[in-house]
Amino acid sequence: MKKTILLSICLYLCAILSFNTYAQSVPSITINVTNAGTLSSLIADSKKNLITNLIVTGNLNGSDIRYIREMAGVDYKGIATKGKLVNLDLSGAAIVSGGNPYYVGDASYYTYTTGSKYDGSYYYEGVGPYMFSATKLTSILLPNNITNIGWNAFSNCTGLTSFSFPTNLRTISESAFEGCTGFTSITIPNSVKSIEGYAFRYCDGLTAVNIPAKVTSINGSAFALCHNLEKFTVVESNTKYSDVDGVLCSKDQTVLSAFPYRKANDYTIPEGITTIAEKAFIYCSNLKSITIPNSVTSIGSSAFLGCDSLEFVSIPNSVTSLRSHVFEGCTQLISVLLSNSLKGIDEGSFANCKSLVSVEIPNPATYIGVSAFSGCTELSSIYFYENIKSIGSSAFSGCKNLSEIHSSRLIPPVCGTQSFASVSTTNCKIEVPEGAYSAYWMAPVWGDFANILEKEGEISSDTTFTITTSFNSNLGEVLVNNKNSTSLSISKNKDVVFSILPITGYVIQSATLNGIDITKEIADSCYTTQATSNLLLVVTFSKQPLYLTIKHADNGSLTQLVERGSQYTFTIQPSENWLINMVTFNGVDVTSKLDANNQYTTSAITKNSELNISFESVSVGTSISNTEINNLKVYSEQGNLIIEGIETSTQISIYTEGGSLLKTLVTEDNKVSISLPQNQVYIVKLNDNVYKILL
Repeated sequence: MKKTILLSICLYLCAILSFNTYAQSVPSITINVTNAGTLSSLIADSKKNLITNLIVTGNLNGSDIRYIREMAGVDYKGIATKGKLVNLDLSGAAIVSGGNPYYVGDASYYTYTTGSKYDGSYYYEGVGPYMFSATKLTSILLPNNITNIGWNAFSNCTGLTSFSFPTNLRTISESAFEGCTGFTSITIPNSVKSIEGYAFRYCDGLTAVNIPAKVTSINGSAFALCHNLEKFTVVESNTKYSDVDGVLCSKDQTVLSAFPYRKANDYTIPEGITTIAEKAFIYCSNLKSITIPNSVTSIGSSAFLGCDSLEFVSIPNSVTSLRSHVFEGCTQLISVLLSNSLKGIDEGSFANCKSLVSVEIPNPATYIGVSAFSGCTELSSIYFYENIKSIGSSAFSGCKNLSEIHSSRLIPPVCGTQSFASVSTTNCKIEVPEGAYSAYWMAPVWGDFANILEKEGEISSDTTFTITTSFNSNLGEVLVNNKNSTSLSISKNKDVVFSILPITGYVIQSATLNGIDITKEIADSCYTTQATSNLLLVVTFSKQPLYLTIKHADNGSLTQLVERGSQYTFTIQPSENWLINMVTFNGVDVTSKLDANNQYTTSAITKNSELNISFESVSVGTSISNTEINNLKVYSEQGNLIIEGIETSTQISIYTEGGSLLKTLVTEDNKVSISLPQNQVYIVKLNDNVYKILL
């Protein structure tokens, strides 16, 4: 029985091995399709799912593309098949009109060659939308006459690693290669003029992208969420774009067009940039801080959308417009200081900024757009002035913690539908100008609030402002009135004391308050001001510079910048007839630590340090060897240097011939034995007498 079972298993395994060997050995198949729509008739059903490498020439319509999709692992509805096709060569084929839809999703997609039309279905010339999306292809060659690659044409082809763009290609459409995570590099041909939104989104293998000469249009989101993208480079001959330190900019470097995801956590926009383009920083989740210079006047739609690590933003007064959705989805944004030149807050500008606690709308602004602050669940207070005329629908919907609305306008702003949906009309206080109570009480939306209070003057005495700090907590801390908080409410006109405390080894590099540099005004790590508006303090820390000073007792000193934690080795070489008297490091005598080559290595330097070296001049009066001079006997015995006939309390210093001090001792008898290596020359100093001795 056992033998029979084993034999059956062996036969079964042999069959599997035979089948796999056959499947793996299928050669590259070449098929010419004379009549469009007949590809399926040219491949036997039994072979369809065995082919891994396919070359197709001739004419292909929608039915043929549908069949190729099935061979490549997914059918026209996106359902997985058993197809194994990975390498496809269509360079000798033409995509023509007709046949069944090759893809059906939100609509039906057909091939087309004489234009485009829409009747509930899409007819697309060339490589159409979704044509090869989600297939198992690892490489593909397209016909060279292709000028457009449609939206999502290769989206989610995660195995695609080799792609040769057609030489006549003009447009790479939206999301064309989205999710092609296998790409490690791409070569965009010189013929390309336009790269549309999200064209290469989630292509995580890309680290650098080169923009060729003829590209004139790149959507800011074209390379969004390419998590390893570090830089853009632009060929010099391109007349529309340039690169500035890896960032894509306009040719004249006044427009910042696109920021590579992995470029930096903290970024300062170069002075001279006037416009931050639409979607320039979209979904840059690594971005924690952004410094916007006074040269910037406009920030485009969705420029910082989804930057969900961004905590603080100060928009300079040079900025006159913020386009729609500019900071939407910045979920960690705690505080924003708006430009005093803004004419309004556009639709969705700060929607779903779930950490934002307070906002002050600048005086020139005349409107707050639709959904401008919707979903700001931590927003507790808003301030706006007399120029605000309208508040759009759902502008503050979902702001469930909103407790204070401060208005300086006598005539209530016109509110759209659901402007304050989810805001408690019972608990939220509305503060209005003196004499405006009746107008607000009778106005639509405003009259729904139970607590409408008149204020005296511009702002009532119990008004509070939000004080926000931005800094790297790994390098130091910033206290506000001795409280460790990055966001704090303080009453109007109260003192605000910032205590800026870097950790050991770091110093304050810069500090700006509401965009104004106050670094030089910081005294004893403190800066004091008053709460007259919302305040944003941005602090950067840098490593404290360390210096090593090398001093010579008679000839001055040399100070050198050194690295914290590093060790340094010095070779100390006395001149002829000079000896090393003493070496100290930070006040500690280290003379005995010099090696035979007169080298000394410092300990790790963690503070400003000093190496002090002193020499002494000598005149060698006598050279002796196992002899007697003036009753002084010097000889060797069992490897030791013996000196006899000396007075007690005599200081003896032993040097190498090169002048390095080896030993210093004070005699307690008239005879001393000193252990030294044989066959070397030593200099012996006895008080003020110096002798050269050969052992």
